[in-house]
Amino acid sequence: MILSRVFGPKWGFNGFGENHHHHHHHHYSHSKYAGNPGGFSKNSVFGAGEHIVLEPEFKGGELNAVFGGITLDLRKTNLPEGETRLDVNAVFGGITILVPNDWLVETHLDAVFGGFEDKRFKIDTIDASRKLVITGACVFGGGELRN
Repeated sequence: MILSRVFGPKWGFNGFGENHHHHHHHHYSHSKYAGNPGGFSKNSVFGAGEHIVLEPEFKGGELNAVFGGITLDLRKTNLPEGETRLDVNAVFGGITILVPNDWLVETHLDAVFGGFEDKRFKIDTIDASRKLVITGACVFGGGELRN
């Protein structure tokens, strides 16, 4: 039931351990970032991964850690003007996001026996024309934002 609340039909969970999708090849077609060539998508189930984004602009994406961990390093990329969204879900797992010092970052996450913590060192000069908005949920898991 926890997995169905966080991942819902996108992952095929109905809350009773059954999968709605009979064909597993449709799993990735439901990603809202599948059609965005610059969007980042990473799922870590019972595993771990470290990823560095080297593209000139980070266009958003999603991170899902289930009984695993993901580290996403965004310090070598930039944000486009306006708002960029990153959806994160940690279920019995952890997510670490590294951002440059001058990024404006907002977090809007739901937590159930978990949490997401902003551990950045604060600086005075922040580019307000570009913003990273992190949304999602931490269920028996957590995450942190660092610079």
